[in-house]
Amino acid sequence: MDDEQKAQILLKLIQGQLDHFKQTRSLELKVNLAFWTAIVLTGGVLYREGYCISSFIEITTYILLACFIFISHLFCWLVPIQFSEDTDTSFINEYRGEVERLCQFKPNTPEFWKERFWNKYKNHRKGGWTWILAESFTTLLILFCVGIILGTRQAPQEGKATSAGRSVSTMINNFGAQSPSTTSQAHPELHVPPVIAVGGPATDTLSPTDTIH
Repeated sequence: MDDEQKAQILLKLIQGQLDHFKQTRSLELKVNLAFWTAIVLTGGVLYREGYCISSFIEITTYILLACFIFISHLFCWLVPIQFSEDTDTSFINEYRGEVERLCQFKPNTPEFWKERFWNKYKNHRKGGWTWILAESFTTLLILFCVGIILGTRQAPQEGKATSAGRSVSTMINNFGAQSPSTTSQAHPELHVPPVIAVGGPATDTLSPTDTIH
């Protein structure tokens, strides 16, 4: 096998590794977007249902739950997926270096890119921690915002009690505004029986000339 055939095989390996890297990066983006959307939708449902974080136990529970979600997302998804991407990048660079050696070709990288930018960025991006920290910060920010929204929401019980009190006051005012005739018609059991004068016919009222014997 000559050097040209080796180079062709290595180029195919590079293409296969690059395709796997793109698929992994696309999967990472889709899963992260779905995960962040699920957190936001869950917070929206809780807010619509009237859930409020007010007591010390509720605040502590939410903080522990948020920490569990953050740590699980970090170590169960972000770190493993970034390790896969770094592995693909390592193989791509190794295959590319071998192709350049076989072809006796070395690209002329500009000094500004190589010395002032790439090396500094590469030192800060060891192990892919730049992406990991950015995505972790996004998760933490979403959890924090959901907690603040639920924590500053007014408890629904107070609103219900106020509405009930207003309804009772309205009923009392309406009842008091009714006339005696209306009240008697609406409530026959409250009708006052007529006064019976001794020695005379039964009348509803007493006149000034009536006498009681």
